[in-house]
Amino acid sequence: MTEIVKGKKATMKRRGIAIILSAALMLSLLGCGGGNSSSSTVSASGGASKATSSQAMSKAESKASAQDSGKLGNYTAVIESARLSKDYEDKKVMLVKYKFTNNSDKSISFASALIGKAFQDGVQLENAVVDSSTDKKYNIDNYMKEIKKGASLEVECPYKLSNTKSKVEVELTEIISMSDEKLTKTFDISKLK
Repeated sequence: MTEIVKGKKATMKRRGIAIILSAALMLSLLGCGGGNSSSSTVSASGGASKATSSQAMSKAESKASAQDSGKLGNYTAVIESARLSKDYEDKKVMLVKYKFTNNSDKSISFASALIGKAFQDGVQLENAVVDSSTDKKYNIDNYMKEIKKGASLEVECPYKLSNTKSKVEVELTEIISMSDEKLTKTFDISKLK
């Protein structure tokens, strides 16, 4: 009788662990994108932000300003720059480059720590899937790559553009946080290459 009870407890423990691991996996897959993904491959989604002045957006887009860099919980991040590319359907996408520094005691990936969102005309952009064989600069591996305390890594997240004229607002936050801390930056698509 005690063996049956022990067997049931072990089974329940395994189920509990499986549920926890499944939840952790789901959070890590949401990673860069809190938006909709139309592909089962690893992709990233964009984020929202408040508009900055057009002066600050000219050539300074690749430089950090007060609101596009800072501390988010145990991490430091910068919304560095953006560039245009094409997805697997040959449609224009915007790749946002983030710099991610881990200040926590545990190794973690960008995908497990932070979430980016992009908005165009007030509507969140969908995740995009970029073919790394046609875009040689794109490195999807960094998105899921874990880094140790003190290490930094540059990560690019692709977003499907709804048009090629409207500015794109980007927002970066912690995946799980009780604070309202966020980094923001606006990109003028007409000035991107």
